[in-house]
Amino acid sequence: MTHSKVTEEDRAEEEEEEIVNTSSLCLFSDENRCRKWTIALIENKWFDYFILGLILISSVALAFENPLNDPDSRRVKFLTILDYVTTSIFSTEVVIKVIALGFYFSGEKSYIRNEWNIVDFFIVISSIISTVSTADL
Repeated sequence: MTHSKVTEEDRAEEEEEEIVNTSSLCLFSDENRCRKWTIALIENKWFDYFILGLILISSVALAFENPLNDPDSRRVKFLTILDYVTTSIFSTEVVIKVIALGFYFSGEKSYIRNEWNIVDFFIVISSIISTVSTADL
């Protein structure tokens, strides 16, 4: 008759695996107030409406951009500020969703395991790189 003893090391590995699957970024547990707030926020339909509205505004602003415009004009300055604002809000959206869902190791619903979120993530990263590289420092 064989007895299967669970060693302390096995228990520690199971606990570590559980933390990875139930926490976000190994920092925010399911019971964490911040994580609960971000989950409630991303599940709110108005959050989606706000982000969709912002995508629409950003797309229209993109249509108004023209490399031949005078860089000192009010229009170009307004569009530049609008780009900074939308990039900041979209970046914040990514951070909120990553805290709520986890980046990759938090199960099937992790942020980067959704095709649309992958697209969203790379667009936001590209926007940040573009904003930083063209900023007048």
